[in-house]
Amino acid sequence: MDEPTHIGDRLKNARIKQGHTLDDLQQLTKIQKRYLIAIEENRLDDLPGDFFVNAFIRQYADVVGVSLKGEEQRHIQHTPAEGYTHESKEKVLPTRSELKRSSRETKFTYSNDSKSTLPTFLLVLMFLLILGAIWYYIFYMGDDTPDISEGNAPNQQMIQTQTESSESAGSSVESEAPQPETVVTASTEQAATPTYSVAGFELPNTLSIEVDTTGNSWVLVTTEGDDPLFEGVIQGGSTQTIPLEEGMNKVFVRIGFLPSTTVKFGEATVEMPADYQTNQTQTLTFTIE
Repeated sequence: MDEPTHIGDRLKNARIKQGHTLDDLQQLTKIQKRYLIAIEENRLDDLPGDFFVNAFIRQYADVVGVSLKGEEQRHIQHTPAEGYTHESKEKVLPTRSELKRSSRETKFTYSNDSKSTLPTFLLVLMFLLILGAIWYYIFYMGDDTPDISEGNAPNQQMIQTQTESSESAGSSVESEAPQPETVVTASTEQAATPTYSVAGFELPNTLSIEVDTTGNSWVLVTTEGDDPLFEGVIQGGSTQTIPLEEGMNKVFVRIGFLPSTTVKFGEATVEMPADYQTNQTQTLTFTIE
């Protein structure tokens, strides 16, 4: 029997041998069906950019248990994304702590003109505010001050009643329970993909995906349905906001370049898997409680 002519044939034969359909493989890999068909037919140009050809084929091979040969490894090596060079690929990416430390150490300098102008501007502004306060007190507060005397006792009682009502209203606002804080917790159970639970996150709401300047990142966001909520390349230094409607209690986020990507539910930041620097393409599963 002849050997398969390309890696797509090998992956397809392994899938059929294991009894998986393309729909089964779509659920296991979270890769859309049309991309799986393109890989099997060796139509790699149909994938969403050369940058992700390697990641998709490796994910497919891992699920069906196919070991990539050395020649195939070189053949599917993706072309670097625009703005990347061969030298920059080999550099070790900075960690999140190094990026935060460098931003804290950044110093801003002001010109001599700014230093000399700023105090004068503040003095003029303060003088104008004082004049405005004096004018307001003379023309408004002075005329409206009530005459609190024995003959004006009903007015005094009315003022006291209004004050008590204001205090009771303020105390009722303070006694209201605060909104629950969103907490994202990584699951400790063994699973095929990193799994998280999201508490205190009321739907409808928004999911934010931020990509820093260390590199672009391809992202696919889906629910338990077939249609994706978002799919595309997020440029470095930008943020993509995805609306989540009521009933979307399970969300899958597949990220092509984890080191540059941050996922947020409201103000709660998701802690990336421990191996995100080495295993840079992963699918994160979130259950919204």
